[in-house]
Amino acid sequence: LQNYRKPIERTKLLNETLRNKKKEEKKLREDIWDKVMKEDPGASKEKAAAMVFRNMDKEKVEQKKLDLNVAEKKITGKPNMTATLKVEKQRIYYHNGKWEMNQFEKKEMWSCC
Repeated sequence: LQNYRKPIERTKLLNETLRNKKKEEKKLREDIWDKVMKEDPGASKEKAAAMVFRNMDKEKVEQKKLDLNVAEKKITGKPNMTATLKVEKQRIYYHNGKWEMNQFEKKEMWSCC
C-alpha cells in the first residue's frame, strides 16, 4: 500500500503529464504550422490544421520508432513463439506383463501376460 494513490491524485498526475506533453508539442506544432503556411499560403485554416495534424502524427510515429530501436536491439516483425509453442508431451509406458528371458527369442523382453 506504499505506492497507492487516491484516484483524485492519479487523475491530477495524469492531467499534469498531459499538460506538459502539450506544452512540449506546442513549439513543434508552431514550427510545422509556419512551414505549412509557407508552402501553401492560400490554404484555408482547416486545410492547414489538417496538414499540421498529419505532420505531427508522422513525427510522433518516427519518434516512437526511434525509441523502440533504442530499447530493443533486434526488432523483427515476427513474434517470439518459442515460449508459447512448446510441446511438452510426456509418454508414460505401462505393461501388465513382466520383463523376463524369452526362451524362443533367447533375449530379455516383456512377456505377453
